[in-house]
Amino acid sequence: MEPTAYFIVEKGDPFGIGQKIDITSEEVFLGRSSGAGTVDIHFSNYLISRKHCCIRYKNSQPFLYDLGSKHGTILNGNKILAHQPYVINNKDSIGLALGIVVVRYFKSVEQEDTIDFNQIHEMRRKVIPPLVLDYRKMECKINGTVLMLSSKEWLFITLLYKNANRLVTYEAIKIAVWSERNRGNNLMIDVGLDEINVLIYRLRKKMQERGAMIKTIRGMGCILEM
Repeated sequence: MEPTAYFIVEKGDPFGIGQKIDITSEEVFLGRSSGAGTVDIHFSNYLISRKHCCIRYKNSQPFLYDLGSKHGTILNGNKILAHQPYVINNKDSIGLALGIVVVRYFKSVEQEDTIDFNQIHEMRRKVIPPLVLDYRKMECKINGTVLMLSSKEWLFITLLYKNANRLVTYEAIKIAVWSERNRGNNLMIDVGLDEINVLIYRLRKKMQERGAMIKTIRGMGCILEM
């Protein structure tokens, strides 16, 4: 099948900015590189699910499907529901895992157009997610800016991030952040609620207006609302 359309990569290892990927099938799967299985377009970040999303054509119209990915798929800035079809139009933006990967869809009739680098930069700027973690560098970015975090703040935000939009109990926070105080024999870790509250306060302060993403549920724990 001849290429019917293509993606331009705005963000997503191992591809370079502006790299073109032809769409040569009526069903194209996007996901993470894995020895357990293959996808048509694969990325290296571990926040991407092995089979994250796909493009399917019906009567020459492309539709985007999230395949039940852990960190979601975004179409033009809006998170889509899993296993539901969403119409894709020319120049639509598709983000994987909170914007870790961003590609833009183009019809073949646009193939001869030269894409200006400033246009790519502007498109990337618009889709920068509010919160991104880089596990390899142990970095937390808010609106694209790296935060300087202590080791415990990093452990805390990582725990919340991995459980985004779900309640993380105070007991789970104690175990993840203060593991050095584990006395064994199933005894509770000796960490008071005041220490947890100070940790939450400091992290919220560093996150500035995005600190409101961390919600506390009285007597239960915290939720990171993405």
